[in-house]
Amino acid sequence: MIHAPVPLAATATATAIQRLTAQIGQALFNDPTMDLMQIANRVEAARTASGVPLLTTTSSS
Repeated sequence: MIHAPVPLAATATATAIQRLTAQIGQALFNDPTMDLMQIANRVEAARTASGVPLLTTTSSS
């Protein structure tokens, strides 16, 4: 089997996603090691416990 090198853009995209996921985990839960599924589950649990949306939209006039 011949393995083709991963395109640079794909590698850069994956790195950016990992970095952003770490920043979201750090900002929300002080844990940069969380993956997106863990973040989603914790946010959903918090929303369910509160009974209302965690974030609401505001309109600017």
